[in-house]
Parts: sequence; structure tokens; C-alpha cells
Amino acid sequence: QTLPSKSYQYNAIVIKEARMYWGPNANVALFAAQFHQESAWNNEAKSYVGAKGLGQFMPGTAVEVHNRYSDLKALPMYSPLWSVKALFLYNRQLYNGIKPMKQATIHDCSKYAMMLSAYNGGAGWLNRDRKQTLALGQNPDIWWGNVERNSRRAGWAIKENRDYPVRTMLKHTKLYLAAGYPGVDVCLVPSKK
Repeated sequence: QTLPSKSYQYNAIVIKEARMYWGPNANVALFAAQFHQESAWNNEAKSYVGAKGLGQFMPGTAVEVHNRYSDLKALPMYSPLWSVKALFLYNRQLYNGIKPMKQATIHDCSKYAMMLSAYNGGAGWLNRDRKQTLALGQNPDIWWGNVERNSRRAGWAIKENRDYPVRTMLKHTKLYLAAGYPGVDVCLVPSKK
């Protein structure tokens, strides 16, 4: 499968901003895969529920990140640069908010999947799903085969939310890695002890 032609238009800005907000070893391929999943790189994309732009921000979330981060206040919402910066900043906020509940650490394969689940459906739902997983005697620090199997969301929401990390991490990231985007397949990297 080939990359959407618009992905090349935003390649340089995505790499630059990913490294600015996530450091020199930012997993650009994974984030490019997220833009692919969200909007297929169409900055004018608008979903039936009202999400807009490259990162498909809902209006309420867009206002929240616009007000929270000084880097976004001078930029017009839904501009490509705003969308790219907002996705990286919001992802960082979600990623940093995911704390171990049972283990000492959470492997990046699970942590990125949880970050994507929270991006797609909200951090509150992710936290409830993790608590339910723990209550069922499963591991709330492991996404695959544990948290991904537990939720009290509506059926359609569960399907969409659980498909989001699968498509982003296990399908689209591979395309961007193969195309030479910087990054790694975090699910193939051994965990650090």
C-alpha cells in the first residue's frame, strides 16, 4: 500500500514538530500513522460528529488544548501547523497521564496503545476500562489481551476505539516505517527492565 500523496506535503513539519515535543528519538512513523488514521492527511477533513482537521480534534478538545498550551494560542485552530502541534502536545499529555497500576512500568507497546485509545475516546474512558480490567483480575498495565477486552462503553464505541490502536500501530505504522519515517515498531522492541 502506498502513502497518501498529502502525507509528503506535511512530512517535514511532522518530523520537526515531533522531535520538538517528543525529543530527537520521537516515533515519527507512529504519529504519521495516527494522522493517516485520523484524516488521511486531509487538513479540511470533517467527521460526521464534528471532528476537524489533520488530527480530527473535536471542538471541545480543540478549545481545551488551544487554551492549555502557549504554543497553540498564536496559531489559528485547524491550520495544518496548529493540528500537528496540537496532536503532539495532546498525545504527550495523555501519554504522561498513563501511570502503572500493578507493575513498576508499562511497556511502550501498551502505553502507546492506551494513549491512542484515550486520544480516540477520552482519558476518562481509558481510566474506567483500566479499573474494570483490574477489578476482573487482569493486568491494567497491559493493553493487548487485557485492557482492550474490557469496557462498558456502547458497542459501536468499543469497536471504533479498539480498532484505532490496531490500525494505527499494527497496520499504518509499518507503512511509514517502510517509507523511511524515523521511528520503531514499539511492539517489537523488548521492554527495558
